[in-house]
Amino acid sequence: MSDGPIFPRVNGARGAEEPRDSHASAPVPVEFPQARGATDSPAGTARDDDQDHAASFPPVVLPRPAEDGENEPGENEPAERESGRKRLPLWAIILIAIAGLAAIAAIVIAIAASSKENSPGATVTVTAEAPVATAQPIERGEGSALFEAIPGLANQFALTALTENATWTEQHKAIEAYDAAYAGTADGIDGVEITITIGQWETAEDAAQAAQALVSSALGAGAASTDVTVNGKVVGEVYTPEAGLAQDHTAATMIWTNDTVVVELAGPADQLQRIYEGYGL
Repeated sequence: MSDGPIFPRVNGARGAEEPRDSHASAPVPVEFPQARGATDSPAGTARDDDQDHAASFPPVVLPRPAEDGENEPGENEPAERESGRKRLPLWAIILIAIAGLAAIAAIVIAIAASSKENSPGATVTVTAEAPVATAQPIERGEGSALFEAIPGLANQFALTALTENATWTEQHKAIEAYDAAYAGTADGIDGVEITITIGQWETAEDAAQAAQALVSSALGAGAASTDVTVNGKVVGEVYTPEAGLAQDHTAATMIWTNDTVVVELAGPADQLQRIYEGYGL
């Protein structure tokens, strides 16, 4: 039977006595690291050695155990934060959205109403009715379709003479041409005269070519032109002075084509546009 564990023998310092008990060994001295900055000195007391050893290590702070009912730090923070956030009910969100849309609509309506109030109204041009002639046109006999189509009245101007125009037939190759003289009252002035020359050609191309020659002679190369329309269909062109018709009694000329017919109108500038608009050819 064994008396207990047998430990290996530990040799001590040279010349030391062997331990009396074979099962016990001499204590081994423990050496601690020397603190920084310390100098070699004779061995001091055990208290001095302990103080030097403690100075070389920082103090260790142990956490305080939690008491009953106390939570660890940060354990319930997310839950507390979540519980602190209140969500709006669905009906409240719907009401807020409706109120926002209503506010936007009110702003848009107000802006549109303000723009409508501040915008200038459409310009309305009121054209006075064409004056009516007080005199009667002359009697004329029978003639060609063109001859009989020449109007007896041109607004307030009545036909006073109707004669053939040989210049247009001879120089500009018209089939037939007439000078129609009209007289009437304009702006309180009696005896104002208007002269209208009417000619017809075989084709619309011939009439347009003759009109170009007449425009160059009466209006010059800088005449302004625009389309002549009848029931929405373009049937010719009308030519006026480049600067337009003056609004006074200055003598002026207009020329226009209507298919195979060419008309030249001469008289007070402020009367020509209205006669052109109401003339039957």
